[in-house]
Amino acid sequence: MKAALLVEPKRVEIREVPTPLPGKGEVLVRVKEAGICVNAIAPGFFQTQLTEPVWQDHKKFEWTLSRIPLGRVGIPEDAAGAEI
Repeated sequence: MKAALLVEPKRVEIREVPTPLPGKGEVLVRVKEAGICVNAIAPGFFQTQLTEPVWQDHKKFEWTLSRIPLGRVGIPEDAAGAEI
């Protein structure tokens, strides 16, 4: 199967990998159009009203950004189309 792999900060590659076996309580989802399988959708940190206290505080926001491999927070459009 193909998988999107984060190979270094801000760089994702599509590679052929063995098909994972879902663990207890997990589900394997195949995205037919792209030929990609996933067993989790974990969107990470998004800039929303719920996270407003973090992104309003410059120090907290910079700390958060420093731990995100893509170097930016998510926006709702990033998750559009994700299905379970």
